[in-house]
Amino acid sequence: SSFELLTEFDVVVPEGYNYATCLDSFKAKYQDGEKKSFAYYNDAITDQNFANATTKLVAGRKFKVKVFGITRRVTSEECMDQVHSQKAVLVGAQGATLAWEQKRDQLPKGKWHVSFDEKEALWEDAVGGHRVPFVDARSDGGFKFFLGHFEGGWGPDYCLLCFCDSE
Repeated sequence: SSFELLTEFDVVVPEGYNYATCLDSFKAKYQDGEKKSFAYYNDAITDQNFANATTKLVAGRKFKVKVFGITRRVTSEECMDQVHSQKAVLVGAQGATLAWEQKRDQLPKGKWHVSFDEKEALWEDAVGGHRVPFVDARSDGGFKFFLGHFEGGWGPDYCLLCFCDSE
C-alpha cells in the first residue's frame, strides 16, 4: 500500500469558530505577534485565497483525524482516492490549522502533513498551480506552514490528514 496509518486523534471545531475569518485569525494569533509559532509561514494562506473549501467547518463538528504516512511517491489523485476511501471530508487549509492548533504534539515529527481539498477549491497561484496546504512538524519540535503543488507528487516525507466525522 502507498499509505500507512501512523496515528489518529480527535479534534472538535471550537465554539465561536468563524469560517470566514479563521485563517487570518489563526495567522494573527500564532504568527503576527512578537513570538512566532512557525519558523516559516506562507503568506498566501489567507481566508481570501482559501474561501472555497469543499467542507466548511462549523462549531461543534467532531472529527477523528487519521494520519497516513505516504510510503512511496504518489500523485495528488492517489491521495484524494485515499481520502475518499476513508470516507473523510475535504477541509483544506482550515483543517490543517485545526489539527495543528489542537493536536500539534501528536503530529508525527519529521513529516509534512498535507490537508487536501478538491483541485478546483484550492488557491491558484500566478503561474496556474493549485496549492495544497501542509504543516511541517520538524524533528526539532518546530513547525512550518507551507503550500505544495497539487500538480506535483508527494513522497515518503509526507503524511496525509484524513478528517473523518466522529459519531
